[in-house]
Amino acid sequence: LDSRGTPDFSDHFDTITKAAREHLQRLNNDYDRNRDSYNLFLFHSLGGGTGSGTFPLAGTVLHHIGKTIEANYGIDVYVGGVGILPLVMQDPEVARPKGNPMYYPNAYTSLEDLSQLLNADEEELELPLYSRQFTKGGSNPNLDDAVEQSFSGNSLPVETSPFSNYWLVGVEEDLILGGGGFSDIENYGEMIDRTVAESVYAMSQMESSVENWA
Repeated sequence: LDSRGTPDFSDHFDTITKAAREHLQRLNNDYDRNRDSYNLFLFHSLGGGTGSGTFPLAGTVLHHIGKTIEANYGIDVYVGGVGILPLVMQDPEVARPKGNPMYYPNAYTSLEDLSQLLNADEEELELPLYSRQFTKGGSNPNLDDAVEQSFSGNSLPVETSPFSNYWLVGVEEDLILGGGGFSDIENYGEMIDRTVAESVYAMSQMESSVENWA
């Protein structure tokens, strides 16, 4: 998401923005402005490296895209976040926690980042963009004007929490086996897929609108 070279962050931002708008256009026939909100969700891990490292930037991107859609289309946009968190058991007889030992320092650090994001309205933040190929924050003629307005130099401002609501979904590392194949014990991917699917299904069965899911 923020790697140097081509495409750079600006290109990814533009791609995600176009995808969100195209999805909105496909929903046009079913969308009721008086009843519905347009929903953007970010599902990511908090224990690995990719999800825990990129979610602050990815969530902020969705927030800025949502604000642009609200301004251009006059509709409400809901941004939900779901973090997959490893279970940490505090057992004094266990020298090391079960599962990948890197999950836990990664999870701790990403929860610190999450805390800052969720309280961004108390102290405005800016996320640096290391890959943005602009000279001193100059403009990119290939970007949509609304996308370009989201940037401040070579950083992305976080003026308020990017998530309307945020959930933590736990997975038990001691019940997880690595790799694929068939087993009576779920592997990592299977457990996450099932847990997230059950969570989303449970939320979808609520009669109230998405704003009240929390």
